[in-house]
Amino acid sequence: MDIRPEDFERFEAYWSGEMLEPNRQQLEIDLLVDPLLQQRFAEYKRIREGLDQLARKEVHKQLKALDQSLDAIPQHRHQKVKSKTRVLFLFGGLAACLSLGWLFYPEGYSVDNLPHEEGIPLLMADQDNRVFDSAMSSYRSVDFSEAARAFSGLPDMEENDTILFYLANAELRSGNSAIALKHFKALTDRRESVFYDKARYYVAMAHWSAGNDREAFGLLRQIAKEPKHPYRHQAQAAVEQME
Repeated sequence: MDIRPEDFERFEAYWSGEMLEPNRQQLEIDLLVDPLLQQRFAEYKRIREGLDQLARKEVHKQLKALDQSLDAIPQHRHQKVKSKTRVLFLFGGLAACLSLGWLFYPEGYSVDNLPHEEGIPLLMADQDNRVFDSAMSSYRSVDFSEAARAFSGLPDMEENDTILFYLANAELRSGNSAIALKHFKALTDRRESVFYDKARYYVAMAHWSAGNDREAFGLLRQIAKEPKHPYRHQAQAAVEQME
C-alpha cells in the first residue's frame, strides 16, 4: 500500500517522538476511526521495523569481523586504539546500514510472518479497566511501543493471560524479541490457557526474530504437523521460507 507524503510526515514525527502533544493525540484519534489510515500506519511500521532489524544484523556482522581484525593488532599497542576504532566503525556502519535499509528488506524473518492479532473490544468500565482500555487502544492503533509500555504497567500483568499475550505481541512487533520471548514462554507453561497454542507459534517467531534460527525452525516444523493448530499454515510457510 502506498503511503501518502502527508501521512508519511505525520508518521515520521510520531515515530521519532518529535510530534507535538495535540497533534499526537489527533493522530491517535484518527487511527482509531480511520481503517485506511491504520493500514498505512501498519505499512509504515513494517518498513521501519524492517530497517531496524537490518541495521542490527548488519552492524553485528560487521562488528564481529572488526573484532577479529582488531585482535591481530599487536598487544603493545594501546587498548584505546582498539576502542576508538571500534566506536568509529560502529557509527559509520550503522549509518550505512540505515541508508541501505531504505532499498532492501532483511532476508529471513519479517513482521509479515506475524499473523494479525486485532485485539479485543474495549471494556469501558472501572478505573482498572480504563487503564487496560488505554493499552488496548494503543495496540489496536498499531502503536505497539506505547501498548507494550501501558500493558507492562498493569498490576496483574504476570497472572493475566490476556494482558500477557498482548503485551508479548506488542513487544515482538516493536522489535523487542527477547522480552517477547520471555512472556510467550510464560504462556506456554500454562497448557490450560486459551493462548497456549498461539503462544507456541510466537515463541518460534521471537526466536527467529532474535536470530535463533535452529530453535525457531524446530518448533515451526512441529507446529506445521499439528492439524488443529490455529497457525499451522503460517508455520508451514515459515518452514518453507527457512529451508
